[in-house]
Amino acid sequence: MVRHSRWVAMVPFGAGQFQNGQEGLGYAFLLAESALAATSIASAAIEMGLISTYSRSTEPIDFLKFESQLETAYEVKAYSSTALLVVALAGIIHAQATFVPEVVEQRTRPLPPPPPTLTPKIGGGPSGFFLGVTGRF
Repeated sequence: MVRHSRWVAMVPFGAGQFQNGQEGLGYAFLLAESALAATSIASAAIEMGLISTYSRSTEPIDFLKFESQLETAYEVKAYSSTALLVVALAGIIHAQATFVPEVVEQRTRPLPPPPPTLTPKIGGGPSGFFLGVTGRF
């Protein structure tokens, strides 16, 4: 018997779904949250790169273009971070709502070979009696 933990069901990225045996949903949450996290991190890096480039520039910069790019990077970061939070909370709530406290696990094992046997044989027939041993290995 395998006991499950409610603490694991509170971990994002599909951990609770995997624990509950819902692998399809687990992979869906894992992939969605990973993609949103990567998008959020990438857009934050782009935003910081734009600010760094603007602050170090010694040549004139098209401010309207810079402002547009900076605003786009900020909005992508904000939306992807918010979506990540919503999807992660949805996954945690789902894992808690469908929590499976324990699972009986059955394992199949090959049967061991039968033990060797020795059987005594005693008998008689028209030509006389006989005494012997037969074995199975």
